[in-house]
Amino acid sequence: MTRATFIRYALILGSLTMLGPLAVDTFTPAMESVAKGLDTTRASVQFSLSAMFFGGALGQLLYGAL
Repeated sequence: MTRATFIRYALILGSLTMLGPLAVDTFTPAMESVAKGLDTTRASVQFSLSAMFFGGALGQLLYGAL
């Protein structure tokens, strides 16, 4: 593995690791606006965040060992 390939892989893995927390940190303060914009309750918007965490946990259980 060349140095350039190693750096490329490190940047890709770092970006993927950063994506989950970034999504949560940007979505959480906007929940009220999303609920108003979609004309729904805040509880249903919070469910989407719970579904994202559940999907992430399930993905780690299934593909984490690989």
